[in-house]
Amino acid sequence: MSATNYCILLFSFFCGTLHAQEENKLLEVNITSFGELGEYQYTFNQDHFLEKKTAVTISDSSKTKLRLRDWKRLNEIIDLMKLDSIQFYNSSTNYADIDGDWYSNIEVKKGNISYRTPNYDASNPNRHLIILDSTLWTLGKKYSKISWERLYEQSNEEALNNKTEPVYLIVEQMPTYPGGKDSLSCYIQNQLLNYDSIEGKAYVRAIVDQHGQLTSIELLKASNDLIGKSALEIVKEMPLWIPGKKRNRNVNVQIVISVGLKYP
Repeated sequence: MSATNYCILLFSFFCGTLHAQEENKLLEVNITSFGELGEYQYTFNQDHFLEKKTAVTISDSSKTKLRLRDWKRLNEIIDLMKLDSIQFYNSSTNYADIDGDWYSNIEVKKGNISYRTPNYDASNPNRHLIILDSTLWTLGKKYSKISWERLYEQSNEEALNNKTEPVYLIVEQMPTYPGGKDSLSCYIQNQLLNYDSIEGKAYVRAIVDQHGQLTSIELLKASNDLIGKSALEIVKEMPLWIPGKKRNRNVNVQIVISVGLKYP
C-alpha cells in the first residue's frame, strides 16, 4: 500500500469515527413532571441546568452553570442504558389512568436522534427508567433555585385578591359533591358520554361558595382543546355541592376537579 493510499484510508477512518461520535453525542436531557396544581421542567446540557416551575398560574425560571462531572455522570448512566436496544417505551400507566398524582416524561437527545418516554408515574417497573429518573431529580434538587412552595403561595394570594369573603384551601370539613367521590365520578363519566370521540384529561379550578355554588371556574390544564372545553362545560353545569365548613360555619373553599375518561 502506498503512503498516499494509507493516508487516505487513515483520514477516512478518522472522519468516520468523528461522524459516529457526533451521531452518538449526548446533547440534552429533559424531564417534565406535572399534576393537578403545577409543573416542573428540568433541562440538562453540557453547559447549563435550566429549570422552570409553575404552580397553578405563577411561573418562574432560572439558568445555572452545570458542573462537568455531573454532565459526565449523566453520560455514563445513559450510555449504560443503551436506549436504542431496550424496551423503553411501554409504560405501566397512561395519561387517563392517573388521577391526582404527579407524572413525568423524559426526553434524551443524542446527535440527530431523540428518545422520549411515555408519561409514567412512580409505579413504572422499568429499572432503567427508575435509575435515570432518580438521577435527574437528584441533580435537579442540587441545582434548583426556585421554591415551588413559594410559587404556590403566590398563586393562592393572586386567587384570593379582590374577594370580599376569605377563600380557603383547607378547612375542617371540605366541600363534597352530593353522594361523595363515587357519585362525582359517575356524574362526570355520564356527562362525557354526550361528547363524541373525546379522549384525555383536564383539570378545572373552582370555588365552592358558602351556598354550594361553583364560582370562579377556570381551566388549569388539558391534554387537548376538546377535553378542556368539555370539562369547563361539565363543571359549569354541575348541581350544588355541599359547602365546606370552618368552625362549623359555611365558607368559600377552592378546589380542583379532574375531568377525564377512565379505562377498565
